[in-house]
Amino acid sequence: MSHKKGFTLLEILLVVGIISILAGIVIIAINPGRQLATVRNTERKSDLKQIYNASMQYYIDNEEYPATIPTSLTEICDTGTLVGPQSSITCGALIDLSLLVPDYMTAIPVAPSGASSTLTLITPVYAADGGTGYKMGLSSSTNGKLIATAPLAELGTIIVVGAAVASSTPATTYTVTFNSNGGSTAPSPITGIAYGATIIHLPTAPFIEDYAFTGWNTQADGGGTEFTAVTPVTGNITVYAQWILVWALPGAPTDVVASTSTSNEVNLTWVAPLDSGTSPIISYTILDYSTDSPVLFTGNSNTFATVTGLDNGTSYRFTIRATNSEGTGNASSASNEVTPTAPVVACTATGGTETEVGGYKIHTFTNVGPDTFTVTSGSCDAEVLVVAGGGGGGGMLFHGAGGGAGGLIHHLNYALSPGVLELAVGNGGVGNEGDLSGGSGGNSTFGTLTAIGGGGGGATSCCYPDNPGIAGGSGGGGGTRGQFGGNGNQLSQSGDSGTYGFGNNGGDGAPSPGDPNYGTGGGGGAGGVGSNGTATNGGNGGPGLLFNISGTANWYAAGGGGCAFNTANSGMGGSGIGGDGAYGPGGGDGAVNTGSGGGGRDQRGSENKGSGNGGSGIVIVRYAI
Repeated sequence: MSHKKGFTLLEILLVVGIISILAGIVIIAINPGRQLATVRNTERKSDLKQIYNASMQYYIDNEEYPATIPTSLTEICDTGTLVGPQSSITCGALIDLSLLVPDYMTAIPVAPSGASSTLTLITPVYAADGGTGYKMGLSSSTNGKLIATAPLAELGTIIVVGAAVASSTPATTYTVTFNSNGGSTAPSPITGIAYGATIIHLPTAPFIEDYAFTGWNTQADGGGTEFTAVTPVTGNITVYAQWILVWALPGAPTDVVASTSTSNEVNLTWVAPLDSGTSPIISYTILDYSTDSPVLFTGNSNTFATVTGLDNGTSYRFTIRATNSEGTGNASSASNEVTPTAPVVACTATGGTETEVGGYKIHTFTNVGPDTFTVTSGSCDAEVLVVAGGGGGGGMLFHGAGGGAGGLIHHLNYALSPGVLELAVGNGGVGNEGDLSGGSGGNSTFGTLTAIGGGGGGATSCCYPDNPGIAGGSGGGGGTRGQFGGNGNQLSQSGDSGTYGFGNNGGDGAPSPGDPNYGTGGGGGAGGVGSNGTATNGGNGGPGLLFNISGTANWYAAGGGGCAFNTANSGMGGSGIGGDGAYGPGGGDGAVNTGSGGGGRDQRGSENKGSGNGGSGIVIVRYAI
């Protein structure tokens, strides 16, 4: 009978003890806590460099640091990917760097946790008054140069990017020496640079014929580290110019065309270079022509792009450089000049009789006297028609002349903005019932526009002094015996683009030396002068003008007709809206709310009626909705 021998309890305990000792030695050697802390410190260094480099690039573009960075070290606010400056969250006393997003960095980083601190470290992002665990400030001890620190650093490590902090870093200054690496005379060295500071601006590059300068490197063969304006300087260093054969680079793009389509943006198109160099084009760089600074890297070979973030009302021109795997070529010629503009916001307004026709809002004011037009919101350009009251016809024993039309103003692009505009509609002039000229019409106004009332018609008598036509927006007609028609004084308002004023002279009376049977002159209209009276006929009123601003075509501002010895020979009012001249019965009235002149009248007829009254004025405002 055989027996198998097993492990004793003592042997098992010895093996377990040996394994435990070995495991402890391995754990101590590896020290995973230290390794994790080192990894977190590396992440902190990377975050600080990202924040620092973004702030320095902002400085290069704007010649100043973000205004939110104070002179003392202060924790950075946790704004994440929000684009700033912020108003929707509270940063309190912390530094708001959200204006660096997205142009200079994609998000504001937050320090990894792993060490206790009095800092306000908030995870996840966007919490009110939340900090990132990183500090930044403009060091007064280094002439206001930028520094950034990571107070949460572990293992006793001091992590600083930028200028020196207290005595934890060397106080010595350093020199950057530039080697042209075969090119023309190298730039002078830059001296007196504090530890961790940057040189802000690179010197002018050297030159080699048939080669293009591509930057500076810490090694002559380009195998070192690229040196830029935002590279921190931590010791004396020599950097070497880097070169590439020009023919290896792409040529300059051509035919750059800029256009605007929306607010704060410009669209660009161009033609790719005929020569792409020794490799295909992989991207384009768009530069502001006035500053030669990049505004967009396309990241593709498309020959179109949209530049955003521009200022409305500012003119821009652009140049474009093509890039292949060897580098970036020469710039194109500058584009045409373009100016982005803010979108026009549709107006809303109240006042008058309101109608909507064909995509337009129309406000019509017909009541004689003062009134108001109120823009409640938006800014836009409006078409405005202002017509003054027409002049009344003249009336005297024997002959009265036609009244002149009210002055007419047509404005194509009157600028409207929120507020109240004063206006007025002019009355029609009264037709004379006795031995005087007709009354002049009242002025109509809208804001800065003033249409002048039409002149009253003149008159002639055997027994009283003769009266010529009265001047006005359009002049009244003259009486017989050579009395002159009144002058039309409505002219375009000087210096006001898009404004057109209309007014014409009244017609003269017939040049009769003594026969009172001759015809009187017609009143002037917006569309033409009144006709002169003749030996047998009264003058016709001047024509008006046709507008469809109200949604339908209507005539405005025609002159009144002059009278003759009989009604058949009396002048007709202009455009069917001026008052007709008459013998006996009263002269015709100018049409209401057209600003037309009243007709003249010979009082020797069987009916003792006065001359025609002028038509009242009107104000119409129209804008797109």
